[in-house]
Amino acid sequence: MKKEFILKLINFKIDSKKEKAFLFFALLLLGFSKAEAVDDVISTGTYNISTITVNDPNIGNGGTLPINDFMESVMAVEVGPFDQGDSSFQNGFNANAIAILTYVQWKIQKSSDPASYVIPISEFDANGNQITSGVLSYSLSYVVGSNTLIQTAVQNTQNQVLTYFNNSPIDSEFSSRYGTFTNNSENSSNYGYYNPYLRESPNQEDPSLPAGNSAEGAGVGLIQRGSMDLSSLQGRTATQILYHYYHSMPPIVRAVTIVQGGVIEGEDPTNSHDATTDISGGTTIYTSSWTDAGATRTFSSPVSLTASGAVSLQFEITFSEQVDYSSIAVTLMSASNPQGVAVQDVVVDFWGNLLGPNAQPTYWFGDIEADELAGLGTGPVTVQISAVHEYVPGGVLDSNPADVAFYFDGNPNYSLDDPGTYQPGPDTNHVFQIPTLPYIQSVVASQGASVFYSASWPVTAQSATILGDLSFNTFAPMPNPGSSMALTLVFSEYMATTTSPAVTFLLNTDLEIPVTSTGPNDGWVTNGAGQAMTWSINSQAGYLPVTYRGDMGLGIGGTV
Repeated sequence: MKKEFILKLINFKIDSKKEKAFLFFALLLLGFSKAEAVDDVISTGTYNISTITVNDPNIGNGGTLPINDFMESVMAVEVGPFDQGDSSFQNGFNANAIAILTYVQWKIQKSSDPASYVIPISEFDANGNQITSGVLSYSLSYVVGSNTLIQTAVQNTQNQVLTYFNNSPIDSEFSSRYGTFTNNSENSSNYGYYNPYLRESPNQEDPSLPAGNSAEGAGVGLIQRGSMDLSSLQGRTATQILYHYYHSMPPIVRAVTIVQGGVIEGEDPTNSHDATTDISGGTTIYTSSWTDAGATRTFSSPVSLTASGAVSLQFEITFSEQVDYSSIAVTLMSASNPQGVAVQDVVVDFWGNLLGPNAQPTYWFGDIEADELAGLGTGPVTVQISAVHEYVPGGVLDSNPADVAFYFDGNPNYSLDDPGTYQPGPDTNHVFQIPTLPYIQSVVASQGASVFYSASWPVTAQSATILGDLSFNTFAPMPNPGSSMALTLVFSEYMATTTSPAVTFLLNTDLEIPVTSTGPNDGWVTNGAGQAMTWSINSQAGYLPVTYRGDMGLGIGGTV
């Protein structure tokens, strides 16, 4: 009952951020929390088929032959080399039989005329030489029934196929062998686009097993050598082997980019847009991403500048999977505003969230105006991101991308692979800063090599909190009042570098004298601490009345 309610809720169009936030928390409260596991939508089904037609009329009856004879002759090439005469491999053969028949059914169903589809085969002679090229390997010399493991696998799995969310046969890709981990489909040069059930999987291959008849291939989907390892050495059932390689994957926030003062191209929330759409202009204040590294991911060192609270922000968020657009909610939270401020969605890059050659994981664009940003105050701002998998009800984000969760946790067929890794919840890994009001950290005045004034506010390195009173390091009379001097001003925040700070000498005679810059090296440079700017200026000679003797102050102004 709980799941039915949520499924109906997801089907409604949800516009406001409050409703999206409600949806996410409803998923947690109504049974899709860690307490109630999330099941994948890969399942087994049956497609009754008795004969098949191949593109060689010399086979069978004008190219048409019984499906079981066809399956045995295909498996003799595809998985026959793994036959060690050992029944411990039987479940591996069974799994491969289901994968091959599923692939055949997928090819038939996706053709323009399924009823008359002719499957192209790659034919091999008795010496293993390839004669023709097609989508499946076929042995011309194999005698039906001559291999017990193959014959038993075909008979035990007759008409069994794997299906996905719409009960259609899946594109059950397979390769002979591969490395330690298979590929996400969009990362394979031989596949090249997103498929929600062809995701990365651990792959262990016993080196004593034969390599098989083909090269490594795309490394997407089932790995035949790995499937035999799972069968003979780990005792997996055929279903467990298939679910090991064909599965959905918990979504993560793959990357976040935040730009200040930019423009999101194609600002139409009703339409998707192509991969060239981006944020133009502005200053990138934050960008970071997760990179797959087997069973873990590495977090790129965030490129992070301090954001002004007075200028709008634009967001580009990349997910690892296709996620339900209506479930995406992005909230900015700070210490002074723990309830958070919602980022408004502008464009979602989901290419229709459909399967096919152009499919990609979801991209999302949003922005927040300066007046809403001001409600966060100053200091660290956490970007909280929530979303639900497009095809797996209740499949919320994995909140801990560092440890790869290959599988959702609700199907017992996955219990041997990935126990306890999936941690559903919002992503809170991305943090940027809104500065406090800037102040002058230090001032140094000199003439030539002689420093006659230097003062600074002592601060803690962690929080930039001012501790104590202004510390005077050097306080001496100006050596030559009528000569030029240099000022170095260190600010506590990044300052606008398009204009110079306003520097004025304040005399005790109420005279204010603006200081002008004439030095060849004057200007803004980044302070080594990374949170300050230094501006040097050479004052004009003769800026003070030659008769003036007394105290002098500095008036300094600038723009964050």
